[in-house]
Amino acid sequence: MIGLLDEFYDKSFRIISDEYSDDLVKAKKDFFAKTGEVQDEYSDFYEAKMNCFNEWFLLNYKTRWDDKEKFLNKVVKKHSSLNLDENQFQSLLNARYSLFEYIKVNFRGKIIIKDWFQNKKIALADDHPPLSVLEGEIFTGRMIDYQGKSYLLKGVCLLPAEVKNLIKKQVNLVKKGKIDCTEEELLLKLENLKTQSLKYPHVSPDKIFKFE
Repeated sequence: MIGLLDEFYDKSFRIISDEYSDDLVKAKKDFFAKTGEVQDEYSDFYEAKMNCFNEWFLLNYKTRWDDKEKFLNKVVKKHSSLNLDENQFQSLLNARYSLFEYIKVNFRGKIIIKDWFQNKKIALADDHPPLSVLEGEIFTGRMIDYQGKSYLLKGVCLLPAEVKNLIKKQVNLVKKGKIDCTEEELLLKLENLKTQSLKYPHVSPDKIFKFE
């Protein structure tokens, strides 16, 4: 499934660059306004951030034609050449954007993660590639379910371990409706704060991850 998605992204963004270039430019401005600008000199982080943008644009960004329609829906409906079957399309359309924790690899060799907003543990598919994070680390990302198996997409933003408890407190406030903030708004805010922490490495993360 992961290999199929790589091919799908490549085809999709070739189409988008040709036919929806204005939307792509606007979406990039919106995304980097929400998550912070970063230069490609931070090569690893820049690549990860562009993966996050690609997924946000296809799976979260709403079209200018209909503010309830995801861009994925617009592109796939028009271009049968993308070769997604209905199950694959629905899996992507229902991708879950959330905050995750890497728990462990269990005795069966399955990768176990926890969705902090849903407060549940999830076993990833047997054929899922290894995660480039350590046990106990938290990150924003998107997960899909396909044919009864769970997969994390490539757009992962790893967050500093030093602020794990601060972030957990904020997640709980959002879940209980005690602050005026949606899950997506908090996730984008966290990605912004990660960008700021990269730009100012001499500043302790707990001084940067402020939510007031």
